[in-house]
Amino acid sequence: MVTKKEISFAVRGNPKAQKRHRHTNRGITYDPSKTDKADFLVLSHTHAPPEPIKAPITLDLSFFMPIPKSTSKKMKKAMESETFPHTKTPDVDNLYKLLDCLNGVFWQDDKLIYNVSMQKFYSPVPRTEVKVSW
Repeated sequence: MVTKKEISFAVRGNPKAQKRHRHTNRGITYDPSKTDKADFLVLSHTHAPPEPIKAPITLDLSFFMPIPKSTSKKMKKAMESETFPHTKTPDVDNLYKLLDCLNGVFWQDDKLIYNVSMQKFYSPVPRTEVKVSW
C-alpha cells in the first residue's frame, strides 16, 4: 500500500493574480508578475520537499482576500468568519497561475498536477493557503 504524503503551508499577504505577459514596441516580451512570483517562491521555499515531487499531485488552494474598508459593520462581521465567498476580481484562475513559480521546486513539472480545488474568501488576515498531496 502506498502512503499519501502532503505539505501544507500559508503565505501571508494579499493574494496577487498573475498579469498577462506584455510586449514592447521593439518586440520584447516580459512578465510583469516576475517579482510577485519571486516573492511567493521565497516565502514558500522553506516548505519545499527535499527534491521535487515526481508523482501525481492534488492541490487544495484557499485564497483569503482583504476585507474592503468601505464594508458595513454587519457585512464586515460576516466576512471576518473567513467563510464569506469573495466574488470580485481577481479571478481564481489568475490567482492559480502565480503558483507557476513552484514548478521545479515543489514538483518536477506542473503536468503532474491532476486535481485542483480552489476557493476565495474574505479575511481580516489576507493569505494564500496551499496543500500539496501526492
